[in-house]
Amino acid sequence: MREYHLMTAEEALAATGSSRQGLSLAQAAARLRKQGENLLPAAPPPSLLHRFLGQLTDPMVMVLLLSALLSSFLGEWTDAAIIAGVVLANAALSLFQEGRAERATAALARLTAEEARVRRQGEVLIVPGRELVVGDVVLLEAGDVVPADLRLLSAFDLRCDESSLSGEALPAEKSAAACPPPAPGRETPLSDRRCLAFMGCPVTRGRGEGVVVACGAHTVMGRMAGLMDEESRPPTPLQRRLSELSRKLSRGVGAICLLVFALTLLIGGYRPLDAFLLAVSLAVAAVPEGLVVVVTLVLSLGVAAMSRKNALARSMSAVEGLGAVQVICADKTGTLTQNRMTVTAWVGPPRLLAEAGALCSHVSFGGEGFVGEPTETALAAFAAAWGVEREEAALRCPLLSELPFDSGRKLMSTLHRRESSTRQYTKGAFERVLERCAAAVDDKGRPLPLDEDRRRLWQDKAEEMAGKGLRVLAAAFRDGLAEPAEEGLTLIGLYGISDPPRPGAAEAVAAAKAAGVTTVMISGDNAITATAIGRELGLLPKEGPLPPDAVISGEALSSLSDRELTRRLARVRVFARVTPEDKLRIVRLWQKKGRAVAMTGDGVNDAPALNAADI
Repeated sequence: MREYHLMTAEEALAATGSSRQGLSLAQAAARLRKQGENLLPAAPPPSLLHRFLGQLTDPMVMVLLLSALLSSFLGEWTDAAIIAGVVLANAALSLFQEGRAERATAALARLTAEEARVRRQGEVLIVPGRELVVGDVVLLEAGDVVPADLRLLSAFDLRCDESSLSGEALPAEKSAAACPPPAPGRETPLSDRRCLAFMGCPVTRGRGEGVVVACGAHTVMGRMAGLMDEESRPPTPLQRRLSELSRKLSRGVGAICLLVFALTLLIGGYRPLDAFLLAVSLAVAAVPEGLVVVVTLVLSLGVAAMSRKNALARSMSAVEGLGAVQVICADKTGTLTQNRMTVTAWVGPPRLLAEAGALCSHVSFGGEGFVGEPTETALAAFAAAWGVEREEAALRCPLLSELPFDSGRKLMSTLHRRESSTRQYTKGAFERVLERCAAAVDDKGRPLPLDEDRRRLWQDKAEEMAGKGLRVLAAAFRDGLAEPAEEGLTLIGLYGISDPPRPGAAEAVAAAKAAGVTTVMISGDNAITATAIGRELGLLPKEGPLPPDAVISGEALSSLSDRELTRRLARVRVFARVTPEDKLRIVRLWQKKGRAVAMTGDGVNDAPALNAADI
């Protein structure tokens, strides 16, 4: 894709042959005929016959089929029928298991938006998402799924959840301004391309417009699908061992049969046909027909045991591979962590912080919890934990007016009626709130002048929280205003927000380590956040300096050759700011070192590495 993120909005429109009024109906129809539908590339599913024949290509199964053929040749019809029955039963069971898993995972491929709102000939129309073309002007609002890769033309408090692509837990703030050019020889990271919206990402807040710059296979998501097609699924350790056994068995049995044939013919005085039949009988007897039966039965029991623990194996041979894993490459967001922003630390009077978090936000309560932008749902949950319910607080202190969040100010303010006066609550980036404060409350909620010493103390507290990988927000208030004004505020305190580890994740890492398995965390987050989570999970020392090469960022990763990275690989425990290509590279280099590699992940950006991993 061209570097649309470095272009202005008008340059992007010119490059796509469009305008702010959108394409004409004739232009859209002509482009659709030329470029095809806006769909992700997908290979047609193999037929049932093709899948069945694929089960018969395993070397061990081929040895059994040869044994059945030879048994038939000798007139041993019972033996031939039993061997054929074993082969067919094994193939049928494998087909059933794979089909069950494929049906369970098919929903993951439905990532394209069904419909999109576009401006064509100056009118807003609703069209099927698959009919979008380059140059279409798409309208976005909260709740939409971005239907194609867009260069934004306008953005009003627009945020998109790009965690499935970039691994960033927080929604990405979007802007229509062109991105600054990167350093020479570098590329702008995906998460920093703020003027682009990517196919398949939900809009969590705000609204905007964008011109389609890539569709289908040419989108970022389509490129990831292409990476998956390039990677063939490697055989499991069990498959490799059975293949090696089959090769050795075939060579050994063949050599012995030739020797027996020669000896019985030359020394034993057998007729050629009798000598041949004796050699064939020996070959049939030497084939371990029961091995495939035992292996299939044991793996089936393993599949059943895993399913009782909500783990679905896509192929039976993968079950054995779990026991052979030597390295686990674990994605952070949504896998080691909960992918749910939570207030995990705070400084200041909790009751005041709770009221500010409940009122200065846009969230609602759904069937399974708070619904809204992740940071604000975290504040609402924090408020509820301290006994301040948003709905009740909003009735008690009704909203009068608001200054919405702006990526330039990095602040949001709401003015509320409160008893006989008014109170404004302001929240946002700590440094932006602090510079607008003239006072700060103490632990009992009493305002004190914010002199240089107190200001420095608050800065130290914020830096300490940020050093632990927390996103630091501040809250402030001002009473008696008729209209919102973000000056002369009184600082209430700080929220430390993070995506906490999943329950049991640290214990799982410790159990893997005790079993001799190396666990490596791969994250799209910045190095500070990734390091903090790594320390919490036990991948890194809990405190103190880090060992050399324990943490490597994506920027440093791209500057290392495969040879240099392989040399350092055993020392790295956390990879930060990585791309899907980086994840795939890490898995491949571990495999080249002779390790059986497992990959865990739940995002589209994990898919190429998941496909390439042994497990």
